[in-house]
Amino acid sequence: MARKISQREARKMRKRLAELDQMERVRRNRWASDYPGGVHLTSLTVSDQAMAGRLAASNLFGAALVAKFDSGTLRIFAILPDKS
Repeated sequence: MARKISQREARKMRKRLAELDQMERVRRNRWASDYPGGVHLTSLTVSDQAMAGRLAASNLFGAALVAKFDSGTLRIFAILPDKS
């Protein structure tokens, strides 16, 4: 049988959940103002493990991955958010 929690614990958990929800909203919307109306064009599967690692690490640091097609080459840039 699950143990009952006090109202104090419940309030503390609700507050923490609200904080986590807000952090997630901020994380998801971090680049929305920089790239308004952005449209997902396609998905690519990365088979190169080193490349996959670099892309995953960029995401861990909160960077936006931006791609530019230039003379037959897809260039991928990791842009860190402005700390100001």
